[in-house]
Amino acid sequence: MNDVLSKRGAGIACGLFSGLCFATLNVIVKAKGTALNPLELMFARGITGVVFIFPFARNSLHHLLEWRNYSLWIRFISGFITIFAIFYNIQI
Repeated sequence: MNDVLSKRGAGIACGLFSGLCFATLNVIVKAKGTALNPLELMFARGITGVVFIFPFARNSLHHLLEWRNYSLWIRFISGFITIFAIFYNIQI
């Protein structure tokens, strides 16, 4: 029972941290205004994400490059479009 509660607590903590990071990113985008292109902001966001996530994902990287995981690629493309639209709308 305690194992389930600890995993649930870790999931809640990760969700809250993710929300905090996303809110911070939105504040930065809003503060920069129209000084930066949305694609430049997405590039900076992507590089930052790679720096922080790569050490954890290094062992599973070969699975990401297989076309069998087409649902992962669809999620990537839809996420890219969504984040671009969000950044574009925040800057307006």
